[in-house]
Amino acid sequence: MEHAWKGCGTEKTFRQKRVLRRLGRDTAGVAAIEFAFTVPVLVLILVGIIQIAAAFFTLNQMNWVAREAARGLAVGDFADTAEAQSYINSHLISWAAANSTVDIKVPDPGTPGDTDFRVAISVPLQHAALLDPVGYLAGKNVSAYSIMRDEQATP
Repeated sequence: MEHAWKGCGTEKTFRQKRVLRRLGRDTAGVAAIEFAFTVPVLVLILVGIIQIAAAFFTLNQMNWVAREAARGLAVGDFADTAEAQSYINSHLISWAAANSTVDIKVPDPGTPGDTDFRVAISVPLQHAALLDPVGYLAGKNVSAYSIMRDEQATP
């Protein structure tokens, strides 16, 4: 009497091969494994999008504050640069305001034709974004600059 597993070795190896063939065709759990591989990539992309959005939001806020401070100086809403500096610090986003560098230049009365108020704000990029776990943003800055002509100066 000849057995079906005769060419396969022993009956034990024949059963092992059948089990392996069945496992090879089994698709249960494939979605969970694919999910486990794709989630970290999707989370990194999402965190990157949030980082870029926070940096652009900070830059937009800095542009607005610089423009408003320069305008306030030009039309006389602020008595001096200290008041403009206070306005800038109070209106910048909190995480950027603590690390900002503000440069305010007023017109020099001794220089003819110098009627421009200049406001420049600079913030390190690592403080403009929300997270910087690996230190990639260190050493880079986000800057905003605005110039307004003195409305009260005589031409």
